[in-house]
Amino acid sequence: MQKKVHGAAIIASILWASAFIGGKYALGYLPPLHLAGYRLLTAGAMLLLVLRKNPFKHIRGVSGWVLLLSFFQIIVVFSAFNFGLSRVPGSFGAVIIGSSPAVSSLIAVIMLKDEHMTLRKAVGLLIGLTGIAVLAVSRAPWTVQGREELLGAGLLMICNISTAIGAIIMKKKLHTQAALSVSTVQILFGGMVLTVVALLFEEGTGAAVTVPIVFSIVYLAFVTAAAVTLWLFAIKQKQTRISTITMWKFLIPSLGPILSWLFMKDDTPTISMGIGIVAIIIAILFTVSAPDRNNTDIQRIIRNDIMPSIGE
Repeated sequence: MQKKVHGAAIIASILWASAFIGGKYALGYLPPLHLAGYRLLTAGAMLLLVLRKNPFKHIRGVSGWVLLLSFFQIIVVFSAFNFGLSRVPGSFGAVIIGSSPAVSSLIAVIMLKDEHMTLRKAVGLLIGLTGIAVLAVSRAPWTVQGREELLGAGLLMICNISTAIGAIIMKKKLHTQAALSVSTVQILFGGMVLTVVALLFEEGTGAAVTVPIVFSIVYLAFVTAAAVTLWLFAIKQKQTRISTITMWKFLIPSLGPILSWLFMKDDTPTISMGIGIVAIIIAILFTVSAPDRNNTDIQRIIRNDIMPSIGE
């Protein structure tokens, strides 16, 4: 069973890492909100096939919290993710989003009274922030293009913060609910909201329906549905050590840039990118790899952080 658990976590992380090249490719055909809405509705349909039951029955009495969760983990995350990714190279985006576990640690310290900053966490966060700062400076923010990429990085960091807030809502208010049912409902609701907003307010909607567009949407939807399902399988097992499973998320800031360098012709590796990747991986190791005896709220929050946007 342990092999299956780790295999599921690895495949989920690889899928999330591949979402950056898929997203960059799809944004060449569709504007950000249209892509987010179509992707979410398709992913929701896939999850309904997995569930084979009505997920809305399982959220009675907590529907308000599920809608609030959808706002943070779906509506904010997916819109910010697509707008941010449209402004930065895929490798840069993967490193920023890959810092999600470390960001979750910081948000937990801020929002939860029983979660405290330790020296280990502080060192990890400092290293991670230093890596991101190096990346930001390397994009020449004093230029027009650099400022655009800095804005994109800021939007992607909003994804991480919003995902962490959503994970806290999930842990505090929805921890007794069926996680896959909650995820399906929030994804469907967020997809409907973003699709309506896109149709009403977003320009550039006249793209013809082509095979590349359809394939991009279906693949990104598959990433959302499959990664969520696999991650939930991994974390729900009684023998799963959350600190160990979460370590596989280092694949996102490491594998994501490599895939982008291989498949995106305008994305090339740099020394600063290497520094950023190493810094984020160290930050993840320092902030979420506490021993089980110290398995406090942050470990449970990271467990609930199923990264529906890449996630995460």
